[in-house]
Amino acid sequence: MLFLLTSLALAAPPLDLAVDVAEAGLQAWWRPGELLVGVPGRGDRTALRPLVDLNPTTLPSDLSGWTELGTGCSTPARGELEVDGVSLSARIAGPPEQRVLLLEVDGELRAQQSLGRPVRPCAVRLGQADALPGVEIMVSWDFGEGAAATRGLSVFRVPEALVVPSPPAGAPPSSEDAPAD
Repeated sequence: MLFLLTSLALAAPPLDLAVDVAEAGLQAWWRPGELLVGVPGRGDRTALRPLVDLNPTTLPSDLSGWTELGTGCSTPARGELEVDGVSLSARIAGPPEQRVLLLEVDGELRAQQSLGRPVRPCAVRLGQADALPGVEIMVSWDFGEGAAATRGLSVFRVPEALVVPSPPAGAPPSSEDAPAD
């Protein structure tokens, strides 16, 4: 008996999850080197800097210098960034029950990671989200409706080894790939 597989099977290494936070009404803000999450409608304006530590802080009264991530879930779930001439692209693929984050470097799939829950992706942003070297992928998402809706943010670290240019098609292997004598 012959079977035809109709779903795409991807073979790429996983990404490292740095932080995963969710709460009703959660919002996330980013600026180069910093990430902040909180619930702006809450009276005490408590916030966290989840890539620094888990000690509560207070939301700044002026967030105009920050980029809000995933407002209203109306943006496409795709982000792009260029680092040292290398083009990075991250996007969400798959049906709601099997959402997968895909990282492409110069158009070539380099890594992937399941989001692990049936969410509606709101935004994907690539950037420097903390003081550590390297790029992070920030994925804002939500699930549920109305008062039961939960918003979340998942941040994945991109290993620096993945952020290298792809060799041109048909190029001979580099001397680093050659077997030792």
